[in-house]
Amino acid sequence: MIVYRYLKEKYLNDPLSGEGAKRVGGRWNSPGTSIIYASLSASTAQLEILASVADPDALSLFRLVCIELPDNFWKIDVASLVEVQEAKGSDKAWDSQIHPEYTREIGDLWAQEKDTIALMVPSSLCPLDYNVLINTEHPSFKEQVSVVVMPAYQISQRLLVKK
Repeated sequence: MIVYRYLKEKYLNDPLSGEGAKRVGGRWNSPGTSIIYASLSASTAQLEILASVADPDALSLFRLVCIELPDNFWKIDVASLVEVQEAKGSDKAWDSQIHPEYTREIGDLWAQEKDTIALMVPSSLCPLDYNVLINTEHPSFKEQVSVVVMPAYQISQRLLVKK
């Protein structure tokens, strides 16, 4: 399976590092848990970047990285996430702006168990599309995960409307 992620040029020397997510955490991991965030499509990867960038000029700093993974993964769907939210009694939806603790718990537990290299999760921006979490601590990570292409594609500045 090929997955996609956009990285700033300055991080292209180590595109399979999970250090950024480990340092700050994210929707699917707490700080201290090393994972890589990617997407099933390049357009979903772009959408994820666009949600966090306000300056159109900043888009020129990002480059597409294509990563090959084994097809061994787990998948979480929206219905399962709604069930977890209800079971936890949380007032935060899984896709809310503020990351709910239970999504981080799901990702952290998956990463700790090391049963699969990848976990497919719905995109919080378009739940019909999927993002892919990659466990950098999985025992087979170095043998089974590789960068296959780093094309020169940039995100079009036309995607951000100046107001």
